[in-house]
Amino acid sequence: VRLPWGLGFEGSWIPPFRVFDVKANVFSAAVSRAFGVGSGVRLTPRLSVLTGRVEGPITCNRNTANQGDQSLMTYYTFVCHGNDSRDYFDPRHVSGEVIVARSFANGRWEPYLTAGARGERTRFDVGVIRDDGSRDLDNPILEVKTTRAYGTAGASWIGLPRTRLSGELFYAPGSVFTVRAFAGVHLW
Repeated sequence: VRLPWGLGFEGSWIPPFRVFDVKANVFSAAVSRAFGVGSGVRLTPRLSVLTGRVEGPITCNRNTANQGDQSLMTYYTFVCHGNDSRDYFDPRHVSGEVIVARSFANGRWEPYLTAGARGERTRFDVGVIRDDGSRDLDNPILEVKTTRAYGTAGASWIGLPRTRLSGELFYAPGSVFTVRAFAGVHLW
């Protein structure tokens, strides 16, 4: 959404519907402001946040155990007490980045580079359930508190009016190198 003073606002929400035994309720928002710095080059600082909860039988899952080998069934029987777990994952991220983009071919092609940093405060509670229905307190709560840099290189193509196709390479040290593809439609 375009806001006054040239600001842009982005928002997303994964509503709490259960899909494949997992229920997510995750929100994200970002605010940015583009500045033309000459000759089709645009500089865009952007701040974003992500928060929410993902719940489900992540560490102990009967369907996964049934489809696996004997060692997975043994794990499910003895470590999981033969019960699906009630795990939850709470991501809390704050990011700041700068995007540099340049338009070509009358604005139809736009390669870009991004450099940023993300502060992560993430909690994963391993919720193994005992035979009596109580939580097994011997399982850990994993927490990550870190800040790490990241970067992207990509390009967007505006081939049809009000549409955008993009592809990018994303890298953060200590993380997986990721290839992403996006498609969008400008509604208003």
